[in-house]
Amino acid sequence: MLRGKARAVGRVTSSRAAVEHIARDRGAGRHFTAAGRLRKRFAAICLALVIAAAGGLSTAGLAGCRAIKAEKPVLEVGSQEIYAPQARLYLLLCLEAYESEAGASIWQMKVGGRDAYDAACEAAYASMLRSRTVLEQMRSAQKALTDDDNARIAEAFTALQEKVGTEKLAAYGITDELALQYLQEDYLVARFIAQMSYIPDAEEVERQLAETFVWYENLDVADYMQRIQMDAVFLYSGQFLDGEWIPYSQEMRESQMQKAQEAYEKLVLGESFEDVRAEYSELSMVGEKAPCFTAGLIQCGGRNLYYKGQLERDLWESVFRVPAGQFSRVLETDTGYVIVQAISYPAATDSDLQAYAGKLDAIREEYRERITRELAAQGIEDLIRDWQQEETVQLDEDAWRQITEQMMGEIR
Repeated sequence: MLRGKARAVGRVTSSRAAVEHIARDRGAGRHFTAAGRLRKRFAAICLALVIAAAGGLSTAGLAGCRAIKAEKPVLEVGSQEIYAPQARLYLLLCLEAYESEAGASIWQMKVGGRDAYDAACEAAYASMLRSRTVLEQMRSAQKALTDDDNARIAEAFTALQEKVGTEKLAAYGITDELALQYLQEDYLVARFIAQMSYIPDAEEVERQLAETFVWYENLDVADYMQRIQMDAVFLYSGQFLDGEWIPYSQEMRESQMQKAQEAYEKLVLGESFEDVRAEYSELSMVGEKAPCFTAGLIQCGGRNLYYKGQLERDLWESVFRVPAGQFSRVLETDTGYVIVQAISYPAATDSDLQAYAGKLDAIREEYRERITRELAAQGIEDLIRDWQQEETVQLDEDAWRQITEQMMGEIR
């Protein structure tokens, strides 16, 4: 068991149960963001019959398929190697994951100031490096797969075929044997990491907790708990990618703003708010709350009912100035453009004000648990990065560039 203060304090996703994520999300992926955080949740792959016949992994099996061995490796980490077909598979899964999360328009967007494709290539490389680093550390670890392991991997193989398609895999030289090798390795890496533990520094947990809640402990509770019943037309100005907000291009944002303005003009001309919302709003269901209306931790539970404090701070005055029965102009938020219709302003009750402290305490405990989990996961990732620093890493930059340029031509 590891103890200590995690060096990184950002949001981190645990690496547990990779194949369970594959089966559930049908190939969605975790990625490096601009901040360099590794989020590993790639899609995958394999035949139960082949696995059952294999009866588990040997050290030779982890080193690579014999047919691939004739090539020069693209990446070497200690004694672990990745060849061109394997590298294409890593990159293919990462590209599929980006599109699954954000749609084909992701390739016209920037991720941390860089082209999304470049960010995806970085994520694929980071995943290869991470996988080989862990495999190098676990050379003497138990590698046998149970019947339950085989069943999970078989389900993941079906998910890969449905997500990517057998013809596309074959076109990139990715055979069933290669897919099997990838999934076995990925599963064993995930299992090895899941068996690790890390106890984050208690002072760091409390520091982050205090930083999150200091505003809530010193605000005007009566002001926060003012209530409004409202409806909204909302259009996004970007896309969430694995929890990270990625703004649209300037051209796309201007197009969204123009649509929002068209919706406003129709309201001015007398069309009903319900009809305009149905035509323009990008919220997936009636009653769904836009991101700009869920910024505050303590939220009102009723449909179309909101506390003032749960709105983005820049919306407080603009929204609460709208007379009941009327609608606002187009308001720009952190995540899009919104037109608000104020239906009514129900008075806050004594029970609302009395419940504030209790809700705050409950949410604080939830955040303490979340911060602890995140710092524990980050501590393990920090250890993996330490392992990477200790290994000899060799990348064939020309081979990797050829792979990335070839696949870039396929999506552009």
